[in-house]
Amino acid sequence: MQTEVKKFQSEANDKAVDELVHLQRVKDLLVELKKQVPMEEAPKHWSYSGETGPEHWAELDSKYETCGKLSSRLQIHPSSHTPAKSCS
Repeated sequence: MQTEVKKFQSEANDKAVDELVHLQRVKDLLVELKKQVPMEEAPKHWSYSGETGPEHWAELDSKYETCGKLSSRLQIHPSSHTPAKSCS
């Protein structure tokens, strides 16, 4: 019985080692693929004021070049809004 247990443990260890070797190969392949595929940089965060405000949008990303030049700067202040009366 003890011999069978040792044999089972040995086989289980061999399978575990084989699986780890396989996983390492997969990891190495994924690392190589990642090197070959260019990753786009995420757009930089923008805001409506300060260093990332409309006047700086084109500096953050060239895709934002026309943004902020033709847009309206309408500001809505909820505290000054008077709600409409209900129609009940």
